[in-house]
Amino acid sequence: MNKSRKAKTKKKKVGRPKEPIKEKIEKTHFDFVKIKKLAECGLIDENFANVFGIEKRTWNNWKKQDQEFNSLLKNGKELSDKNVEQSLYKRAMGYQYQEVTQEPDKDGQLRISKRVIKEVSPDVGAIAFWLKNRQPDNWKDRTNNTAELPNEEIEALRKLAQKVMAENI
Repeated sequence: MNKSRKAKTKKKKVGRPKEPIKEKIEKTHFDFVKIKKLAECGLIDENFANVFGIEKRTWNNWKKQDQEFNSLLKNGKELSDKNVEQSLYKRAMGYQYQEVTQEPDKDGQLRISKRVIKEVSPDVGAIAFWLKNRQPDNWKDRTNNTAELPNEEIEALRKLAQKVMAENI
C-alpha cells in the first residue's frame, strides 16, 4: 500500500455508538424534570452520581455531552442557591412570622384558637458570614498590618529611639 492510499482511508470509531443522555436517564425511571427538581433541592454532582450508580467522572461527561442537560442542572442549582441566599439574608436581618394555634372545638373540628406574631432577631453569625463573603476586604477576620511609613517618618522615629536610648544609658 502506498502513502496516498493510507491517507484516504478513514479511521473507524471503536466501541458502540453513544446513546443520548436523555435516553440513559429515562432508563433509570428519571427524566429531566425530576432531575431539575432534585437540583433545586440542593443535590450536588456527587449526589447525582450516587443516585444513578455511576462515577462522578461519568456524570461530568454527561454534562459535557448534552448542553440541554447541563443547562437544566445549572438552572436548578442556581434556584437552590438563590433560595439559600434569601434565607441567609432574612436570618441576618431578622423577620416576623405569624404562629397559628389550632384546637378542636365541641364537634372535634380543628379551629384557630389564637394567632401570635413572633419576631426573630437578626442573627449575628449570619450577618458576619454575609459580610465576610460579600465584602472580604472590609470584614475578614485577620487584617494584614503592614502599613508602610514614608522614609522621613521612619528616619524621625529612628532618631527619637536613639535619643531615648542615649538618655536612659
